[in-house]
Amino acid sequence: AVACVVGLALGISGGTHLFPKAFVIGWTIMYEQPELKLYSYPLLIVIGFVITMILTMTAVTVACSRELRLNTAQLMRPKPPKFGKRVFLEKIGFIWKRLGFTSKVTIRNLLRSKKRLLFSVLGIGGCTALLVAGFGFVDSARAVILKQFNEDGIARYGIQIALKDEQTGSADSKVVADINSLSGVHNTMLTHLMMYRSSVSADAGGSYDVNIYVPEAPSRMDEYVRLIDYKTGKLLTLDDSGAIITDNFAKAVGAKVGDTVTVSCIEGTKEISYKIKVAGIVRNYTFHYIYMTPAYYQQLTAKAPTFNCLTGHISNDLTPESRLQLEKQINELAGVNGSIFTSAILDSFSYIIKSIYII
Repeated sequence: AVACVVGLALGISGGTHLFPKAFVIGWTIMYEQPELKLYSYPLLIVIGFVITMILTMTAVTVACSRELRLNTAQLMRPKPPKFGKRVFLEKIGFIWKRLGFTSKVTIRNLLRSKKRLLFSVLGIGGCTALLVAGFGFVDSARAVILKQFNEDGIARYGIQIALKDEQTGSADSKVVADINSLSGVHNTMLTHLMMYRSSVSADAGGSYDVNIYVPEAPSRMDEYVRLIDYKTGKLLTLDDSGAIITDNFAKAVGAKVGDTVTVSCIEGTKEISYKIKVAGIVRNYTFHYIYMTPAYYQQLTAKAPTFNCLTGHISNDLTPESRLQLEKQINELAGVNGSIFTSAILDSFSYIIKSIYII
């Protein structure tokens, strides 16, 4: 009974607090999560406790009643072992001859008791399944981040900077000039990055947030974001005939090349909708994106895009201290709202993975 109570206490605390936190940490790698709120369900806990106690006490009662039927002399004698018999492996000579004495005894003892063999297999299988699931969860999260944020992955930029005021171009932008003058930042490009809401039929399961990404210079897109066709693996380029959407977004809204997708946003007090032609579908592992040229954006909205984000690269020889100093310099500029380094994302991911490994 004591062991049962202790086991239940550990299981309840782990199931209601430890494991939920571990899973939320894993999802935080890819998505912004609301504050975690943990709730306990006393009724379910009591039901689980009662069922476990009944099963445990029933097994103990059955075992004890079987022993109590025997007289004292029988209880004092050691229980005779089951008769040994040949196992099927003994018939396979080239395997059996290569086993040591301890291995042969272990195999015979396991096969002599069918119940012991069954529970050994189930126990080892269950523990192995948990280990494989845990390592698989960590490796899957690691693969997503490395395929998304890597020089050989999709997002190749080193920094993204949110600007306070929308810019019309790099040539006449003071904030862009100020950022480019900083040591450690190079090869920057203005982008229009804005979140829209997709309009999906009720049968498709609601709507989705999607980011429209418009680079100032589409010909330089590959320097920052690689547009890799989700089927062929070939690099795609932006043109004025339509937009390129990410594969998970295409799957969510049921779109394919040649279709149109509808997105909407609030402009002033009105909700404005746009129908976007799908010219290509590319791989992506975090969030939903629609990539288009400035010309197609102007054709779609009847206005030229303004740019609210600056994407760039940072020097590879920056130390963590230099990176923090650079981040401070950028964020102190008058025209900057904030910045995020790709290396900071990877560092945060590594810390989260270490936390999951402990669990």
